[in-house]
Amino acid sequence: MKTRLFLTGALLAGVATLISCSRPKPSFTTETLTFEDSSRRDQGLQAGVKFVRMTADDEALAPLAAAFNAAVLNFFAQDLTLTDSTGQIHAITDFNSIKANLAALMEQNLADSLLFSYYGECNQIHTNGQLLSLSMTCSFYFGGAHGMNRCNYKNFDMETGQVLTAGEFLADTARFISLAKQLYEETHAGQPIPSFEELGSNIPLPTNILFTDTGIHLQYNPYEIAPYSEGYIMLDIPYSTLNKYNMLKPEFAAKYLPENAVWTRKSAGQPQENA
Repeated sequence: MKTRLFLTGALLAGVATLISCSRPKPSFTTETLTFEDSSRRDQGLQAGVKFVRMTADDEALAPLAAAFNAAVLNFFAQDLTLTDSTGQIHAITDFNSIKANLAALMEQNLADSLLFSYYGECNQIHTNGQLLSLSMTCSFYFGGAHGMNRCNYKNFDMETGQVLTAGEFLADTARFISLAKQLYEETHAGQPIPSFEELGSNIPLPTNILFTDTGIHLQYNPYEIAPYSEGYIMLDIPYSTLNKYNMLKPEFAAKYLPENAVWTRKSAGQPQENA
């Protein structure tokens, strides 16, 4: 399945959207490849992958495509890089290597009479012409007391391919964490996270922060700040709230926020509403 996307601020929706203009905007193509093997589920073996690959249709977006594809491969490589009995490393270099390594893992676990399960998925969540967000998740069982879940988010500058870090968009990390903790407790009344109290003011910034159409999504992986039994700890903060508490750097907001987000920018010392 191929989806063409243009730098127009349109949401990725799996359908090509072209805005007529005198000079075409740089564009890229994404291709989704899927693999699933549940033929031996009755033997405790199953695997599936949703893999996304990007091609730049314009040289201007070559850095973005390279960074995007590297992020996807690195995500799968964390779990699926193999070293065989001869010491040879079977790296994750493309979609076919993912399938090959999964097949090898399933055969190995079948021979050892062990259970094996792996499901990984990549999705483009949002783009507004300046920023593109990528979500990568997986759930797996390679033996032990229980399976594991893991997610990884990336927010890319579409012009440079640079992965944007929290330090580049948060005005004050400590204030942001305090606000996130407060909002979580307000929206999850009766479902306290014990580690919040144990950590006090030392709660770390989540590894995963994702920009969406309406705000930012925070997600802690299991064991990141709480026991496995708590699962993912998630919170969505709308742009209006980020604006109210001046949580994002004005220069970041001016460049990267979606056109439909309400944000107060300062220009020549005077506030301006951007709707």
